Amino acid sequence: MDFEQPENTAREGIKRFRSFLHGIGMPLTFAELWAREEDIPLLVEKFGIGDGKTSGFMKLSGNDIAKIYQIAVKPELMGISD
Repeated sequence: MDFEQPENTAREGIKRFRSFLHGIGMPLTFAELWAREEDIPLLVEKFGIGDGKTSGFMKLSGNDIAKIYQIAVKPELMGISD
């Protein structure tokens, strides 16, 4: 735990979580899912929230989800490589 620079702790946690997901065979990128940028509207629709928002800690709209997918489709924006 780096109390002086908590960003370092967060980055290490993300790195370890990604490593865990990779270790259990979870796809981490659109490429690993065989998904493309053109698939984003369908993926948002399949999320099943219509014009509403998701439940949970962060309430996300369809537009929010689409923005997240736009980042996920470009691994370089997430600081990772395919």
